[in-house]
Amino acid sequence: MRVLGISIGTRRNGFAVIADNVLEVAHVRSRRDRWSPKKLQSLLTLYTRYIRRHHITNIVVKTPKHSHFTAALKQLIKALETYAKERGCLVQLTTIEHIKSQEPSIKNRNHLREFVVATYPKLVDKKDKDIKNRQPYYMKMFEATIVAHLESSRARTE
Repeated sequence: MRVLGISIGTRRNGFAVIADNVLEVAHVRSRRDRWSPKKLQSLLTLYTRYIRRHHITNIVVKTPKHSHFTAALKQLIKALETYAKERGCLVQLTTIEHIKSQEPSIKNRNHLREFVVATYPKLVDKKDKDIKNRQPYYMKMFEATIVAHLESSRARTE
């Protein structure tokens, strides 16, 4: 099974691909321009590239709290779900609360980051950069990695 984890946003998106318990890709992509149909299409193209290039079968999307959904974010999620279903990918939405319930050692975002780095040590340099920054740039990548990891682990135990 090949899992794509996405921490979705209209400005910053985190991506992680896990296959056979191996982290293949972990990235953050930012788009600061205003929301528009062109930006929506650009983000969908980005998602499409990951899905095709990595032959994804399952997608897990970490979303903000439902109270923080904007019209643009709803539009983006709906478009991603539609595309993924057309490609035969399973799509699941999750939140930070669900992540915490799945992995009790994660109590906040710092614990999440530490858990991901302990599981995938090649991300330690991103953690170090994040700690130095005032705004944690790579947090979306860590969130995407944890949701992909949890889905991959769940699938292995079934």
